[in-house]
Amino acid sequence: MRYIQWHHFPPEPVDPPHIFPPDDLLRSLIGIYFDLQHNIYPLLHRPIFEREVFTNKLHTSDRRFGAVVLAVCAVGARLSNDPRNDETLYDGTDDERSLGWKYFSQIRMVRTNFTEHPSLYEVQLYALALLFMFPTPVGDAGWSTCGLAIRFALEVGAHRKQYIANKPKQDRIEAELWRRAFWNIVTTDLVMSIALGRPRSVKEDDFDVELPLECDDEFWEHPTDPFVQPKGQISQMSFWYQNVKLLRIVGLVKDNLYSTRKSAPWLDSSAASNADIVIEIDSALNNWLDALPDHLKWNPHHPDDNAFVQLVALHGNYYWVQIQAHKLFIRSDSLSTSSFPSLAICTNAARSFAHIIQAYHSRPNSFMLSLFIAPMFLSATMLLINTWTSLRAKANYDPRKDMNDVSKILQILSIYEKRYVIHKQVFVL
Repeated sequence: MRYIQWHHFPPEPVDPPHIFPPDDLLRSLIGIYFDLQHNIYPLLHRPIFEREVFTNKLHTSDRRFGAVVLAVCAVGARLSNDPRNDETLYDGTDDERSLGWKYFSQIRMVRTNFTEHPSLYEVQLYALALLFMFPTPVGDAGWSTCGLAIRFALEVGAHRKQYIANKPKQDRIEAELWRRAFWNIVTTDLVMSIALGRPRSVKEDDFDVELPLECDDEFWEHPTDPFVQPKGQISQMSFWYQNVKLLRIVGLVKDNLYSTRKSAPWLDSSAASNADIVIEIDSALNNWLDALPDHLKWNPHHPDDNAFVQLVALHGNYYWVQIQAHKLFIRSDSLSTSSFPSLAICTNAARSFAHIIQAYHSRPNSFMLSLFIAPMFLSATMLLINTWTSLRAKANYDPRKDMNDVSKILQILSIYEKRYVIHKQVFVL
């Protein structure tokens, strides 16, 4: 295409240099991010990332990578109990809810020039920004940010299946990082869209990219057998692989039960049809649960803290999906004889999640992870709805156990309130 001089965007503004934490704190925040957040949302590759920061100092010369480093520091700061964490507070405040904003506020999130192809760093930045923004007063902006990230991923073809088995190792590394980034933003978009009651940016039939590879970071760069997980050694990515499969089921919930209208006016949207859809979703959930490998089955006494938090996230998501599939069918007459006991299913799921989150926070090494906030609120709400409905029906029901679970959830949320902005209406309940 012939170049025309007026076919251009305004130049990017010149931003001040990034201000990074001191080296010792930088190392601490990056370590916390990979130990805690990467364990649940694997996005980056730890050996490569740390090599670029601590050996090559790439963050000091490449602003795109520098922004990723700042975002990692922001996420890590919110999880850190390091005494030096005061250095990560926003200037002029001692409020712990400002942890990380000192770094995040330096990042320019949206560029003015869209003629350049998106880079991997850019999409990784958006994925990290979503983690940081969602449990804040500007969390709604994350939904738009996520949509932009997905468009960037689509532009470079990250949504398509790639045949990379015989490609050079460096190409395989980049392809796998794109795959990680894509599944991060797609699953985040799905969860946020359900939480906010908005359409999601991309649906199941829009992509065919493979699921993330079940291979730990340390085996990507093996000199003779790269990307091969040793036999008999459980991959930490096994959790994420199963979690993505689970969240694809909630995609069916979103597309079939939460759509504004059916895709064609002649499709049946009757209660009977919706019941059939939920039965299929329940079947998919049961099949997913039955197919879980033994090391990912629920075990409240798991000795390894890192593996245990994965179990909490995975099984917590399972009950969250179950509630999303059934809560639409809760009616005021839910205690009447019915072949579709949605209130009972939601209540049992809420109880199960309440016990899971209590088991997690009973451990001395537990951390306040933002992904648990919305399920805690949803579970407490379901338990209260069941209590009110049961008492109104004068059923043979003792509310003390459910109210005890609600009380414990609110106690945990009050701890989270120290670092996350949680609406006061949660506690008014």
